[in-house]
Amino acid sequence: MAGMPSAVASLILAKEYTLDRDPASSRIALSTIGLLLIIPLWLSLFGGDTL
Repeated sequence: MAGMPSAVASLILAKEYTLDRDPASSRIALSTIGLLLIIPLWLSLFGGDTL
């Protein structure tokens, strides 16, 4: 479990300890969508032409 991303690990822990999984899964989805929006911004600000 140590090699898993923290989002997946938190969802597994929420399931294991019978906690509410909805907030954990919605935060995973929001962070994934946010990352897809932020990556083009990072590339434009910090010079994505070196790729």
